[in-house]
Amino acid sequence: MRRTSRSQGMATSDARPPHPGQTLHRLFMDPNGLSVNRLARALGVPANRISAIMAGQRPMTADTALRLARLFGTSALYWMNLQARYDLAMAEQVLGPDLEERVRPLSERPAASFEDTPPEELSSDA
Repeated sequence: MRRTSRSQGMATSDARPPHPGQTLHRLFMDPNGLSVNRLARALGVPANRISAIMAGQRPMTADTALRLARLFGTSALYWMNLQARYDLAMAEQVLGPDLEERVRPLSERPAASFEDTPPEELSSDA
């Protein structure tokens, strides 16, 4: 099922995107026959870092993204975007309807005017 996000006007999937560790395992480690230890050695990082990422217990960091990008010929942004998509989906799941109740859009103000406005003045609690 798909729904439209009110704030973005974009269709989003109700299915949670996979943690970057799942993508790492399924699309990169398995096809290349890489174990956790072998990947960790190739990246120059502790094996427990890779294990924790694969288990979804640790986020993808910029450091790890740069190393994976170099090893697999991807971009670091690819890995960071996987993490950002996952984080946004998790935050949306946690905040849920509470977000719509507590934060009201400032639709009457043009977006360009936000650039020079201090963040505390943009709060709907003011």
